[in-house]
Amino acid sequence: MKKKLISLLLAGGMILSMAACGNSDQEVSQSQTGGSESSATGSSEAAGGSETAGSSEASAPADDFTYPMEPVTFTFNGSGSGGTDYYDDNEHPAWAKDIYIHKVMRDKTGVSLTDIGGAASSTTMSEQFLLMLASGELPDIINAPWNAYTGGAAAAIEEGYIVDMMEYKDCIPNLLKYLDENPEIAAQVLTPDGKLGFAPFIKAKPIPEMGLVIRKDWLDELNMEAPTTIDEMHDVLVAFKEKYNCKSPLTFEARWLFQQGSANPLSSPWNTTYQEYILDGKVQFGPLTEEYREFIATLAQWYKEGLLDPDFASVDKSTVQAKFSNGEAGVSIQQSSNIQNCLDANEGTGYEVLALESLVMNKGDEPEFAQQSIQHYDGGMCYAVSTTCPDIEAACRYLDWRFSEEGLMTMNFGIEGVTYEVVNGEVQLTDLVLHNEETPNANSARDEIAQNRNRAGVSLDISLAYTDQQKEWIDVWTAHMDEYVLPTVPYTAEQQDAIGKNWGNVDDYCQEMILKYIVGSSDISEWDSLVNTIKGMEIDKVLAAKQEAYDDYLQRVEELKK
Repeated sequence: MKKKLISLLLAGGMILSMAACGNSDQEVSQSQTGGSESSATGSSEAAGGSETAGSSEASAPADDFTYPMEPVTFTFNGSGSGGTDYYDDNEHPAWAKDIYIHKVMRDKTGVSLTDIGGAASSTTMSEQFLLMLASGELPDIINAPWNAYTGGAAAAIEEGYIVDMMEYKDCIPNLLKYLDENPEIAAQVLTPDGKLGFAPFIKAKPIPEMGLVIRKDWLDELNMEAPTTIDEMHDVLVAFKEKYNCKSPLTFEARWLFQQGSANPLSSPWNTTYQEYILDGKVQFGPLTEEYREFIATLAQWYKEGLLDPDFASVDKSTVQAKFSNGEAGVSIQQSSNIQNCLDANEGTGYEVLALESLVMNKGDEPEFAQQSIQHYDGGMCYAVSTTCPDIEAACRYLDWRFSEEGLMTMNFGIEGVTYEVVNGEVQLTDLVLHNEETPNANSARDEIAQNRNRAGVSLDISLAYTDQQKEWIDVWTAHMDEYVLPTVPYTAEQQDAIGKNWGNVDDYCQEMILKYIVGSSDISEWDSLVNTIKGMEIDKVLAAKQEAYDDYLQRVEELKK
């Protein structure tokens, strides 16, 4: 039943197997200090890129290998600060003390993690992280967005920081099985010459967790239909302003114009967005197009008419939530959890909300851009094994467990019969998670017993602990973004250099000027000046590098499918 369930939950499905690597007498060290002692399977030679003990060529697979392994502790840069004690019972509510995810994972794998801090951000290599690499004092398992490293994982392997896990392929059968059955993911994760530098974080079912929402009770009182076109939205905003005297008919954070494609529900009628997107096989940059100019001109007009939040340039998510909750705003782009907060705060008052699809230009058109640039692999936190790890094989086995049948079910749902059940082939969280008096927020309760966000492995269903209404919102917000999003493709050092030298200045300038156009401190008629300026900043080199990487990615996908 579980194997069938896993195949249904995973895009493309996969048949998972348990296997091992290395000789049985070289399985794992029993160090409890995360690397103070060297084991038979790790050596200082690995750091220099010479012979690595325990490689697939040097060891025979042990078909009878099972988890848990002999106890071993690895150091890990899991947090950005000084580290977190994953096994401190005082950090968890009473109901979860025996079943919180870190404890369960330790019991099932035999691996304990000592968090020493120093993680990079989810998208960039921080200065602190790069200094840690340069020092040579590496954690055994390194948590980082390796695609953001200069030259990508290929360079990190070549420079001796992380191992090529392909040299330990007998230790990672489940991960390799997943990549084999998902070539689109493999083409983003593997280096161009087929090396594997890390275990990725994958969303089997990526979903938009934020989107466009409107006051349904106001629509009903005005006898108006939910807007679907950009013109209908204008009319609704005017009606809200006149009827309810709301100061900010439409409110959302200005940063959503530039991050995560979160303003897509408003720009979708023009089939454009910010930053880059794919259209007819070509990498596009919104501000270079006439369509994006028209979109920004529309927002500028709405701002002038008092339909867009007068504090648009400065609001954050808390003020957006407050305005939508207290009646200052009737339409908003927000995270689903914040929308739920608005409902909870107004319970019993008749306050109702309705999720809206991405808008279209003409009545009856199909919404195109989803309300976030969602994708299966976003290049976020991925786990690599350092070349100084005292037991590389055990570390690889630990990462592979996260892609095994047991690992997938445990990391996503916890313990069968306790935190989840399988009913008619579908996973259902139990009342212990969904209706826990000590931890009433179901998502928070799930976080105690699952690790399905931003961690190496496959997230099977992020929305399982959401309310039925939140799930309905997600269904409405989902559109065809997968057809437009630029995959998280690996870049060569040369491509990264072209992007790194030019993109930061372009992005800073565009964000500054676009906000000025919207709030009227600069005239939208001067848009050609913006285009000419960013061309002078060599945006063409950025787009050429991304196009080249995208074309290479498509070619690798076809090769991997053969």
